[in-house]
Amino acid sequence: MDFEVKRAELGDDKKLMELEARCFRIKYERNFIWFWKPFTQHAYVYKAIFDKKIVGGILAFPTKHPGTIYIESIFVDTKFRDHGVATRLIEKVSKHAGCRELILDTMPGWKNAVNLYRKQGFRVVKKLKNYYEDGTDRVLMVKRLR
Repeated sequence: MDFEVKRAELGDDKKLMELEARCFRIKYERNFIWFWKPFTQHAYVYKAIFDKKIVGGILAFPTKHPGTIYIESIFVDTKFRDHGVATRLIEKVSKHAGCRELILDTMPGWKNAVNLYRKQGFRVVKKLKNYYEDGTDRVLMVKRLR
């Protein structure tokens, strides 16, 4: 599958937000666009494009620790999973100048996500029991680049 990964532009915010909501099966809030608009300008936001359609995205931020980037969200349209989209999005973020480490968190029950991150070289560094209100655990994962 031939797709392209590019930096998200200001006009991509609504499409990225809608895709993320579909991928995570969360309610799409139209007025939540204020949350995405600054990200496309100031965070590391990339989009995967296939046939002029956004099929995946990643949202990441530099942290207070120099060389460390936190991946807030990775999402890929279900029809485009298992084609290397998430891998290419992660690689794009890791190419930022001075990036030595990527961190992210996920739920251990999301086996596909955990397996993807492990294949990409992430390792679990901490498990937080009963982290979420519903009692779900959270795992923190790290990938060292250099």
